[in-house]
Amino acid sequence: MIRKNSVEDILAERDILIFIRNPFVVRFFYSFTCRENLYLVMEYLNGGDLYSMLRNLGCLDEDMARVYIAEVVSILAFVYLHTQHIIHRDLKPDNLLIGQDGHIKLTDFGLSKVGLINSTDDLSAPSSFANGFLGDDKPKSRHVSKREERQQQSVVGTPDYLAPEILLGMGHGATADWWSVGVILYELLVGVPPFNAEHPQQIFDNIINRDIQWPKYPEEISYEAYDLMNKLLIENPVQRLGTTGASEVKGHAFFKDINWDTLARQKAMFIPSTEALDTSYFMSRYIWNPEDEHCAGCSDFDDITESYSSGSGSDSSGLDVRILLNISILVC
Repeated sequence: MIRKNSVEDILAERDILIFIRNPFVVRFFYSFTCRENLYLVMEYLNGGDLYSMLRNLGCLDEDMARVYIAEVVSILAFVYLHTQHIIHRDLKPDNLLIGQDGHIKLTDFGLSKVGLINSTDDLSAPSSFANGFLGDDKPKSRHVSKREERQQQSVVGTPDYLAPEILLGMGHGATADWWSVGVILYELLVGVPPFNAEHPQQIFDNIINRDIQWPKYPEEISYEAYDLMNKLLIENPVQRLGTTGASEVKGHAFFKDINWDTLARQKAMFIPSTEALDTSYFMSRYIWNPEDEHCAGCSDFDDITESYSSGSGSDSSGLDVRILLNISILVC
């Protein structure tokens, strides 16, 4: 972590997980360190993630995709309205885990930022977007530090899901996450992200130029699905659906059959059939090469330094062995 200058990121992720209480967000229990590693102990979700599901199924039918995206919208609505305005900045199918009840939970807040919705870049700076940057931002205080400005302008996230304002080095707010929701919905329905290409630079070019191969409607997708994606994937964040809040997205015709009040309690369309400790539903996007990193684990737990940060309100006696399968190990 120190070598990668990611200490602050992982501490921010831990603090966010402690703060958030929501049925659609992965549950955090505690963290601890040893001489080599920092460990985050969270609940284990045995249903895999949406990326693994797509690799197995190819794509989803519209009704199934609608429910999953509705749950993502519910997550973002909760995070923005009831917390310190957290922007996830790395929404992708890999970070949407499937629980034993079939409902999804958001994880990996390592690239998230807190409070950025209430700060923005200098609106007098030149922009490729008309009329300024972010419709969901307020004028920036003159006392915003250089470090905070760099945080707002940093390029983060997985290339396929990045909003254009992030790629262009502009400040970004909640609408950057809504862009990612549009990309995910497209991938669920089509099977590949809309800007997918062999090389990252081509992906970036496709995003900046909004080069999208739309499926035919109504033959392949409904007009409502197309319209939602089209409005979430507007280049100008001021005009993007979701600028005024999650209620704007919830009110779209694509979700007309969704009962938002009972969504978390409804029976899921897919329920994992594995044993509680099974990991067979997971498939990684990346191939781990031990020669690329120093990956030595820490086996000397006699030297554990206690760094407990209780995030669940319950003591460790409530944990079971499945938690250990979802320990995030970050090599120092």
